[in-house]
Amino acid sequence: MTCAYRQRDNSKCQFEHQEQYHYNRPAIIEGERWCHFHAPLEDKNGNPTSKRKWVPDEIRRFYKGILELYESSVTKQEKLDLSGVVFPGNADFHGMEFSEVDFSFARFEGEADFSGAIFKNKANFRYVHFAGATTNFGNTKFLAQADFRNTRYNGGDTDFNNAIFNQNARFEFARFKSEETSFSNVQFNGDANFRGTEFSGINTKFLHATFNKRANFHNVKFTGGTVEFQNSEFRGQDTNFLDAAFKGGAKFQDVLFNSLATSFQNTLFNEYANFHNAKFIDGEAIFKKAEFSSAAIFQNAQFSGSVYFQNSRFKNRADFTSPGNNDDIDTFQGKVDFSSAEFLGDAFFEVSFNNRKFLQATSFRTCTFRKAPDLHNSNLHPDTDFKDARFWDTSPDSIMTYRTLKRDMEEKRARQAQLMFYALEMKSSRRIEEKKVLKFISWLYEATSDYGQKIFLPLIWLGYFYVIFTILYAVFLKELIAGNCNMREILILSSHFSLEQILHPFRALEVSSISKCLGNTPDSNLWRFGLSITTALQSVLSFIFLGLGALAVRWRFKIG
Repeated sequence: MTCAYRQRDNSKCQFEHQEQYHYNRPAIIEGERWCHFHAPLEDKNGNPTSKRKWVPDEIRRFYKGILELYESSVTKQEKLDLSGVVFPGNADFHGMEFSEVDFSFARFEGEADFSGAIFKNKANFRYVHFAGATTNFGNTKFLAQADFRNTRYNGGDTDFNNAIFNQNARFEFARFKSEETSFSNVQFNGDANFRGTEFSGINTKFLHATFNKRANFHNVKFTGGTVEFQNSEFRGQDTNFLDAAFKGGAKFQDVLFNSLATSFQNTLFNEYANFHNAKFIDGEAIFKKAEFSSAAIFQNAQFSGSVYFQNSRFKNRADFTSPGNNDDIDTFQGKVDFSSAEFLGDAFFEVSFNNRKFLQATSFRTCTFRKAPDLHNSNLHPDTDFKDARFWDTSPDSIMTYRTLKRDMEEKRARQAQLMFYALEMKSSRRIEEKKVLKFISWLYEATSDYGQKIFLPLIWLGYFYVIFTILYAVFLKELIAGNCNMREILILSSHFSLEQILHPFRALEVSSISKCLGNTPDSNLWRFGLSITTALQSVLSFIFLGLGALAVRWRFKIG
């Protein structure tokens, strides 16, 4: 018999020369001959074949043949090759012991029960399609490599609970469309590779799972509901969730990350990300460019190594609070880097570092805070960088935050940061200032020098008014000395005179190059009187702007 079955590598049917088995009756489908095992359930047009219409006796004969093949492989100590087999009805391999076995490209139409099975050598399930109501690998033991790459699970539940993988477990690019997929209490003693896998069911569970070597979830997509990793342990060299996406909630409460590096870089959390009581021990915790669309909860999380949140985005609540009575939890023991991170939650979503102690260099450089962070009872490291950080919140509720940070920066002699938080405190306080005069003075101080933060802003204002007053003086002088000077001379005199009021405020017309041109113009002349008032006004403004510039320089270079 020649079977029409061909695998992707173009290998032929492995049962072609086993016609002696009475159960291996050929099937004719669309003019092609198929063996009993590889015969499909639908033709190329999706119409049911004769195999789909098998009665229970025919299905029992099919599995009798599978059992004989299994027993023959055990007796002869040969590889059991069931690649490409289409299993009708329910397949029961419960408690069976396999040597090397190959189920690649197989299809399980009904329930597939491998619970309690033992795979002593390599188990190949590549490109298998589990289409039944349940797929059960609970309590299985894989003593050698287990290969589930590109498998598809379309049934109601997929169960790997309590399974043990002694060597590498490969699930790259698998598709779990089951309503619930559970790897709870699974023990991965080799590398666990889920790269590119998609979990689209309602629930995905890795509760109490143990990853003793590398755990690779690179580019994994959790497109269904909640994903649960509570109480799991990652103990391998690295734990990788790079480019992962969580459409539903992500639960990592009480998880132990004891890897040299734990990476959630570029990870997308569309709903809440809960790392409450998680422990990042010794190694680096990397959340660079991670995006938290809902609450990011790191309450009581323990960070023993360096922490990296550069360019991450928090669109909701960001909670890093700790209890305040446990040094192991309260302290960030390594470097902390939030540079260019964005905290975009509005007034209803707090950003909290309460009770946290930063023991090494900490960077909030170029951070954006839409709401002022809460740092009650926190302790910042002397090398804390707020350079170019942006704080949008000037509500009255933020006053104490900025006042606390101002005092902290003052103690650390971080003058620029101190001045920045002083300015923010002033802006916030102005919102509740009842005296309009003080409110106006505060606004004017901000407008002219940003509360002393900008050295050149007063000089810019000074230059702007220099031009304005030069024009005004030209108008006055045109009326007062039009007969003595032409327009070009008037403009030159006006610019010189305007500069004199900057260099020598309040001297007015006592000593001036313009005095000669005024001649005997009586003091009662209204144009001359207006000129006097204008020069006095420029003198006042010049004095103010020069003073503000000097004050800003003093703030910038102050030592004591």
